[in-house]
Amino acid sequence: WWREPETKIFPTLEELGIGFVPYCPLGRAFLTGVINESSRFKQGDRRWNLPQFTPEALKHNMPLVALVRKWAERKGITPAQFALVWMLSRKAWIAPIPGTTNPAHLDDFLGAATVRLAPYEMEEFDKEYAAIDLMGHRADPFTESQIDK
Repeated sequence: WWREPETKIFPTLEELGIGFVPYCPLGRAFLTGVINESSRFKQGDRRWNLPQFTPEALKHNMPLVALVRKWAERKGITPAQFALVWMLSRKAWIAPIPGTTNPAHLDDFLGAATVRLAPYEMEEFDKEYAAIDLMGHRADPFTESQIDK
């Protein structure tokens, strides 16, 4: 794994005005609302051994899905679109990278292109989001052990 050098040689992405989200902002479909607390994943599904998708974590994290759904309804968009809008509204240089093999999902994602949250909406959403105690990491235990902390 790459480690940042002791001496700063290169500017940060933020200093350059560039930003990337290296994971799908839709949480492997979690924030779209198609996964619920009863969802189970079999070996072979990329979510089957991720801590955030255990039965206990799914049940515990449902308030986040409800929050995204509430805000999506408030903005008149789908939960998947809201997840993208939330990322796109944070900074002008953030570029979420949603993944899909389904053309209908791509059309849905593109619907987020013209919607943004106003600063007061970002503040309100972030306050509600911060009140949710999330459970489970995004990576499996082996991958987590390989990440420099």
